[in-house]
Amino acid sequence: MPQFPTINEIRTDQWSHILQLALIMALLIYVVLLFSLCISANAAMTDTISVGNALGRKDKLVSKNGRYALGFFETERVEVSQKSSKWYLGIWFNQVPKITPAWVANRDNPINDPTSLELTIFHDGNLVILNRSAKTIIWSSQANITNNNTSAMLLSSGNLILTNPSNSSEVFWQSFDYPTDTFFPGAKLGWNKITGLNRRIIS
Repeated sequence: MPQFPTINEIRTDQWSHILQLALIMALLIYVVLLFSLCISANAAMTDTISVGNALGRKDKLVSKNGRYALGFFETERVEVSQKSSKWYLGIWFNQVPKITPAWVANRDNPINDPTSLELTIFHDGNLVILNRSAKTIIWSSQANITNNNTSAMLLSSGNLILTNPSNSSEVFWQSFDYPTDTFFPGAKLGWNKITGLNRRIIS
């Protein structure tokens, strides 16, 4: 005579099947969440500022190779038993835990109040640090530009360039022409015979 499974055996098989389905569903949810996080991270880590976009105090550009980052950073000074914060726009080594600036835009003009700071493309095409509340320019690339459709890009070399988005070889301004205290591989020092610019390291 044929043997039929008992009620207990049927329940055991059902529970096993339910547990397998639950495990598969949990694994699918994990994969979807991981994929979403990766997309969000990649979207947040951009290397370009275009017209209409801005880099805020807590944002940063990251070069495609992940080696360099551009953003605002803070330094503290103790003056007459008081701590005062100064803010700068700079490029640092992104893979070093402590921010170590390699290039600073506004080193001679530190910012005291960072609440309304943004780095953006101005209406004349230049890259500027803007105080939104006061509507004042704190720093500008001051390039001689006839085309106001520009974009700023942090290259994998650590060079920040202001360029024509339709022709990336047309560079209006670059941070390599204004070194501070760090020499980047690929940068040049000395006189530029075309522009008359003297590129030198400044401590």
